[in-house]
Amino acid sequence: MKRRVLGYLLATVVALPVLAGPNLLVRLEGWIVDSYCGAKNANAEATEDTLACLKKGANLILITTDGTSYDLENQERALQHVGQKVRVFGTVDADRNLKVGNYIGSDKKGIAKDEKQGFGLRSDKP
Repeated sequence: MKRRVLGYLLATVVALPVLAGPNLLVRLEGWIVDSYCGAKNANAEATEDTLACLKKGANLILITTDGTSYDLENQERALQHVGQKVRVFGTVDADRNLKVGNYIGSDKKGIAKDEKQGFGLRSDKP
């Protein structure tokens, strides 16, 4: 009986990393904002405020259209899209850390400009 319990316990411990699963490939749409003000800065007019918060130590995050926030792994790349509504393709882990492979930034007409291709995904443009 003790061996059986120890066997189940060992199998559970070994299986935990497998159950946690890999990062998920996602496509999200939202605003690049600072972690201090968050959704309050999810508009083009708040670019100056976002940059000021960055100087005070805030990090850049993605706020999606449903209000979910994601920590961005590459802050330098995200800085190019501050104050823009973007569509991103990348991977996200269980802690909502987002590794972006492709940014499609916005212009005045909406989301249109490709920064680069990533993760083997193509943009909607020909």
